Amino acid sequence: QVSRISGDIREQSFENGLLTLTIANTRTTGSLLIYKHDAYDKELPLSGAQFKLLGEDGAALWFTVKNGVYTVADKTAAGAGNLLTTNALGQALLDGLEFGNYTVSEVKAPEGYRAAAEGLQIKLTAQDETLRLDVPNELILANVTVVKQSDGETPENLIGAVFALYSVAEDGSRQYLDEATTLYDCRASFTVPYGDYLIAEVRAPEGYELSAAEPWSFSFNADTQKDYEFTYTFKNEKSNYSIEVYKHDADDAGKALAGAEFAFTDSRGFTKVVATGADGIARLENAAYDDYTVREITAPDGYYLSDQVFTVAKEELTHNRPLRLDAADTLILGSVTLRKVDSEDSSKLLDAECSVFGADGAALCWTETEDGYALSAEGETLIHAGEAILSGLPAGEYSIREITAPDGYLTLDGDRAFAINAGNALAGVEIEIENIQRKTAVGIIKMDSADRTVRLAGAEFTLYSL
Repeated sequence: QVSRISGDIREQSFENGLLTLTIANTRTTGSLLIYKHDAYDKELPLSGAQFKLLGEDGAALWFTVKNGVYTVADKTAAGAGNLLTTNALGQALLDGLEFGNYTVSEVKAPEGYRAAAEGLQIKLTAQDETLRLDVPNELILANVTVVKQSDGETPENLIGAVFALYSVAEDGSRQYLDEATTLYDCRASFTVPYGDYLIAEVRAPEGYELSAAEPWSFSFNADTQKDYEFTYTFKNEKSNYSIEVYKHDADDAGKALAGAEFAFTDSRGFTKVVATGADGIARLENAAYDDYTVREITAPDGYYLSDQVFTVAKEELTHNRPLRLDAADTLILGSVTLRKVDSEDSSKLLDAECSVFGADGAALCWTETEDGYALSAEGETLIHAGEAILSGLPAGEYSIREITAPDGYLTLDGDRAFAINAGNALAGVEIEIENIQRKTAVGIIKMDSADRTVRLAGAEFTLYSL
């Protein structure tokens, strides 16, 4: 049905009882509104889609366009064409379409989308009807895979790497889109529509450094080969973390100390002990990326054990650059108070001479001070005093040997041993050496002057010292 029953009466006649009317009818047409949108977001219009409209006879209809609205026209009309193109609103509006059956075919999809199935059938039946046809399109998507492996001749698959996907605009600006993490198959995957992209590693697997390679840039568009596999392999260098402690003398930072032992304890409580070498360095190699505490457990010979505890946060560790800790120890220096006394009444004795010997048997040299004697590289080996304070003695084993006893006393027949160590250096060592007084027996025989064989008893004598 394409015509109205009613119309304008153009001519009329009445002859032989017959009324003849000539009625002009106006052909009535409808409109077709095509709305093109994203298949998963109906509110997202798609421009640039092109359609052909076929009549029941299979012939394509032709149109002219004015102010963005298409109108059915003759093929020979000026500017006529046979394609309907959706605008920025995703719409193509066609007026002047006669009632009937038609086929709508999408001949070109919006960029990045798959064309809808051909042969969408419509039927325009109501007068002055605007028929709406919604045509969704699905995005053309590509699977993108990044592979994470270790560096070297025999790469290993790595899990836990995090990659970020960015879109890249024409001006080079980037917009973050998504992140993915490599799993046990060492792969991380993204799904992308048409566009220009960049993938960068933003977090390396534990124990490895971020990839030194530049971010991966790629494009996916209509020129991309069908079923092209977007795959890229990022390789990581194994992290090389180390912590070193430099042990030196507290009064001389340039004096490296060997033999100190340090305990490096990680956050799990596992401990590794490392000793300083001749360079004063104790180095924990191949340290895990973890938090550590570091403490001295054995001091170098002759030094106090430090109670300093270092705390190292994992964020302080740097690949291929040791984290250095500076640790100083104080030299143990002790003193000895030497006192000579009488063995019987403990009275002090003066004017003794003695020497102090080290563990190597060499006599130590002393310089006399107001307070006693100080150890010195120069000076003399004899200590002239019955009582003296000997200062500046490093930790070690020593012995005192009496060279000259006080007047009237016997010289000691052996050395007196003592030691200076961390336990007694601050308080000092006191050594009291007893000397036995030298004594002589005096016998007096009282006899008769005329007969020396006659002994006389009862005489009394008084002994005087000179």
